[in-house]
Amino acid sequence: MIVALDFDGTVVAHAYPYIGRDIGAFPYLLEAQAEGAQFFLWTCRGGKEEEAAGDYLKEHGIDLIEPSYIGEHEAKPFGQQAYANLSVDDRGLGAAVGRAGIVWDIMGPLLVSAVQRHAGKTG
Repeated sequence: MIVALDFDGTVVAHAYPYIGRDIGAFPYLLEAQAEGAQFFLWTCRGGKEEEAAGDYLKEHGIDLIEPSYIGEHEAKPFGQQAYANLSVDDRGLGAAVGRAGIVWDIMGPLLVSAVQRHAGKTG
């Protein structure tokens, strides 16, 4: 399963342009990765701030892939849409969000379950 992963408010608390404090994402991200999830960083960060976010994820054991784009060889007036089976973002509809960002005690098990279902490991 390919997962588009936001960073600020999703993996860490909002503190842009700095790296915010850990909000509990890594146990669930690592479990989802072990179950077959492949993550790519999908963030509004750019340049050195995006690189710092990617490095932070890698330092915590998350292997990142490069996104592929739907119709990447076609000209699009408003840019390309990245392909993902799932997007994890604190701004997403239905996301359980607290003051710091995603509430991982709620959203983490949902992510892991979705990855397991996609892999055919649960009913």
